[in-house]
Amino acid sequence: MEIRNTTDQDFDVFVGTMLAAFGLFPETPVDGGGHWWSALEMDRCLFAVTEDGKPVGTAGAYPFELTLPGGNLVPVSGVTAVGVLPSHRRQGVLSAVMRHQLAELRARGEFLSVLLASEALIYRRFGYGPATYTAGLTVPRHRSALALPRAGAGQGDRDAGAATGSVEVVRSADCAEVLEEV
Repeated sequence: MEIRNTTDQDFDVFVGTMLAAFGLFPETPVDGGGHWWSALEMDRCLFAVTEDGKPVGTAGAYPFELTLPGGNLVPVSGVTAVGVLPSHRRQGVLSAVMRHQLAELRARGEFLSVLLASEALIYRRFGYGPATYTAGLTVPRHRSALALPRAGAGQGDRDAGAATGSVEVVRSADCAEVLEEV
């Protein structure tokens, strides 16, 4: 088995292999468009391939920034699309892909990575663990209300130069230039 980086030409095969690893089989990976995989950077994705060149495992990473406690903003790799075909599980494919990916991330100078996984325990052996937990809160409607305006934040201050703005609904196809500026 070999672990190799993917190229732009591997996109359809990468997505197809990853979806098959998760038990999903669309007609073609790009049908319908707008899927999360359109953001994949193929030079940050990996294939595990058999000796005859058949891809049997995938992993991807995308760069973003994470705010740490204290307000520090750090570069982070978001690990995604980690999967192994059912025919090749329990044969070391996941371990090989994850170790290769972590070595690549380290070589890029990326010291922190984030992985959201449905079976988080699998990834502990690679250094991943819970960073936070979620909690739910239900407040009875009769005990809740909108906050009252703060002192000095009344209508008169708005006229005194406070920022105002507007909201406009724009189709995604028509706002590429605006989004690039943002």
